Amino acid sequence: ECKRNLETKQSKLQTLQAAAKLYSDRLGLSFQHSQGETNSLRLTFTQIDRRDPEKPFCFDVCVKDDNTYEIQQVVPDVNGWRQLEQDLNKDNDFSKFVRKMRTIFRESL
Repeated sequence: ECKRNLETKQSKLQTLQAAAKLYSDRLGLSFQHSQGETNSLRLTFTQIDRRDPEKPFCFDVCVKDDNTYEIQQVVPDVNGWRQLEQDLNKDNDFSKFVRKMRTIFRESL
């Protein structure tokens, strides 16, 4: 039983690592956990600005005690992210939120 649970967890981890590599390779998306006061997750995109493909576009996401999301430190600051934060807290669709953040970063150029 224990061995089967471990194998299942390892399989899930490998799947997540493969997905993270795909996001990194194709979209220039990386994740970094911050263990500071906010215990947030930093999402950084590259491959957005054709003139400077390595230019980072990032934001921090924190899950508050009431299980709502709080977006912090959007760099560069772009219009529209506050509405996306509200939408995320309504529908809880994190994947859609990340895609839309990428879109507003791209549209800000």
